[in-house]
Amino acid sequence: MLILNFFVGVGSSLLINFLLGSLGVILGLSIFLSGIDLSISKIGTMMGDFLARFNKIFKVVLFGIFIGFVISMAELDLLILASQVTYTVGLSPWIIVAIISLGVGIMISIGLYRIFKEIKISKIMWILYITIFALMFIASETGHAIAFDASGATTGAMTTPFI
Repeated sequence: MLILNFFVGVGSSLLINFLLGSLGVILGLSIFLSGIDLSISKIGTMMGDFLARFNKIFKVVLFGIFIGFVISMAELDLLILASQVTYTVGLSPWIIVAIISLGVGIMISIGLYRIFKEIKISKIMWILYITIFALMFIASETGHAIAFDASGATTGAMTTPFI
């Protein structure tokens, strides 16, 4: 932006606001990522140790669905999306969030199953992409848009570091 300022000539007050905002974002993200390193990463390590004790894959899959559901339900971006889409779909925002969160939980359980059964990720990806493309032909264009936005909303500040 500073180099662009030489060619475009942005006002000094706007440039100062931009630099202060950039500094705030850098500082905020640094504090946020330090907090993740101190807390959520350690929780993830403890959960991995906890999962390794399970002797039945069924328990691991259930735990994956549960943890994915709970974490995704806590994502505020998802609730905002659901409240915006509720008039289009005709469902309560909480039902929309629950459906999307259940999908996240199922995907986490598939990932855990893959790890425990040592299945190649390429096989899982082929199966999932073929399933997604098949569902695209069944769903409406509104469903495509909601699914695309939901995938972005579930990768928010809470869900991504935890998963």
